Amino acid sequence: MVLETIIPLRMVLGAEDVLSLWFWGIFFSKMLKLRSSKAKQDVEVVSTKGQDFHTIQGAPADLSWRGALPCYLLPVGFCVEAVRFHLRHVSGSRAVLRLWRLLVSVFCVLPCFELMVAHDWSNPLTAQIQHGALKDLRFRMSLYFWTAAEFLTTLNFTRLACGANKLSFQKRVALSMILGFLNGGIGITVAHELLHKPRWLDKLLAHGLLTNQCYLHWADEHVTGHHQKVATPEDPATSRKGESFYRFLPRTLLGSFRSAWQAFQERQRRGGKAASLGLFALRSFGPSALWAVVLAQVTRRRLKRVLPFFLLQSMVGITLLEAVNYIEHYGLQRRKLPDGKYERVTPRHSWNSAHQLSNLILFKLQRHSDHHTFPQRPFQLLRNFEESPQLPTGYFGMVLLAFFPPAFFWIMDPLVDAHNKNADEDETRVVQASAEKRFGRWALLVLAASLLAQKSVLG
Repeated sequence: MVLETIIPLRMVLGAEDVLSLWFWGIFFSKMLKLRSSKAKQDVEVVSTKGQDFHTIQGAPADLSWRGALPCYLLPVGFCVEAVRFHLRHVSGSRAVLRLWRLLVSVFCVLPCFELMVAHDWSNPLTAQIQHGALKDLRFRMSLYFWTAAEFLTTLNFTRLACGANKLSFQKRVALSMILGFLNGGIGITVAHELLHKPRWLDKLLAHGLLTNQCYLHWADEHVTGHHQKVATPEDPATSRKGESFYRFLPRTLLGSFRSAWQAFQERQRRGGKAASLGLFALRSFGPSALWAVVLAQVTRRRLKRVLPFFLLQSMVGITLLEAVNYIEHYGLQRRKLPDGKYERVTPRHSWNSAHQLSNLILFKLQRHSDHHTFPQRPFQLLRNFEESPQLPTGYFGMVLLAFFPPAFFWIMDPLVDAHNKNADEDETRVVQASAEKRFGRWALLVLAASLLAQKSVLG
């Protein structure tokens, strides 16, 4: 069985990547102690905004440098890879091949691997949350490493794809899309984490990362719009049950821009200034246009080549961000109270995932309920709540699933129905197990399809 699995994987990922995947799987399993601690621990009642919720008390969070080390593996790895990429002048063909393998690994292999890995139900203790800020820097530095890696990688890709070489049009497009996956998948996640922090440096880096994705207006809309209106019909970033991603995408793009414009108008009104749509557009897209010019100058490439490359990677990154938004609150709604207001945001209004590996890569973004309850809480101190609905897999598998609406509805809608009707624990457990089995069958089917298609893609 193992050989039957490894041989086709080797065709797609390459021998060196299969060995690396095997090694890192064992490494993570040992270092992170991938096991479920849910059944062995007590439940703590936490009062949140006047309501009681239950956190699953697993092993206490490790706030030492040993606990912070896994957060550095991906950022430092990409920093090293970006430097090697620059110094060795990697060819376009080789870059496309290697990074295609990376995408297959992340969106096809990783979700299948997580089917075999126990969930992480560990939570920081109350005392750790109270004193966690004293040890925040050792975790926050990993976000700074990723920021450096992203800008260096963007420079390297621009130099390679936009040069006067024999790189085909298809490979230029592939490099731009792969850069968009990296900058959108990880970069905007880092920007999101930094954006919610009070330090001016963190906000500056967050705006820089969003500038690199030509999505700077999202910063205001997310904080002043989405966090206030989440899980309501007024929120353009909350998807509705039965709404496909392809219907959600144009609605959220236009709605988020409109929401950001309204926030800008309100801010100008409070300052006694007139709100100009031209000024808003300049603030939103001017820094990105300037950054594209800087990219052309630093890499010594023509702007007419750099600009389409930059815009395409931005489009890919934005699409990936909105795919994450699509799954984070799909089908969840806050009750409207008699006074016309909506109930407070609680852990029930965000989808969560306790899958360890994808949580590690995404800086625990998948503990989304606690983030909406306490937006400024550092990622290493986010908690799992018993009341939070759980996705059948991590974000990487769910993002891929979102591009196939019939399969997405088949897997997710029973979970939405069970959660919205407050199903009892036994029914919820049955529906959850069924959804995970359905996703497992679908994920294996997609992996098999990617193995069959690899020759045409890599040829």
